[in-house]
Amino acid sequence: MGLKYKCLILDHDDTGVKSTPGIHYPSFVEALKDLRPNDDPIVFEDFVRYCFHPGFSSLCKDII
Repeated sequence: MGLKYKCLILDHDDTGVKSTPGIHYPSFVEALKDLRPNDDPIVFEDFVRYCFHPGFSSLCKDII
């Protein structure tokens, strides 16, 4: 049975496993390909930096 709603959930602090480089960032880039196909994706280092300052919400709302 499939999910009723599709969603992307990011946990950027890697407390359990080092998942940002292998899961969260690639998922973020794939989502941006659909949402902003004409924009170049941000590089991994900038993604990590922005997630901590100004924060993920601000990254999505103000930067992207």
